[in-house]
Amino acid sequence: MPYEANPIIPLGDARNTCDGYAPESAVRTVAAIAPVAATEWKRYYDDVTWDPDEAKRRTKDDPTKPEVEL
Repeated sequence: MPYEANPIIPLGDARNTCDGYAPESAVRTVAAIAPVAATEWKRYYDDVTWDPDEAKRRTKDDPTKPEVEL
């Protein structure tokens, strides 16, 4: 993973710039983690709350689906 794409790098940078001051460290930690956590939660939510009817429709409409002879 490239340095720029690593979601943990901003967390380390945020914590290093506040010189150990706990409230500021906590705020910067939350600010660094929030975007990553939101993305992960969205992915988790979408995986868990799938619609079976929508899944069937997507499967039927999938152009990459190979033809099966019955």
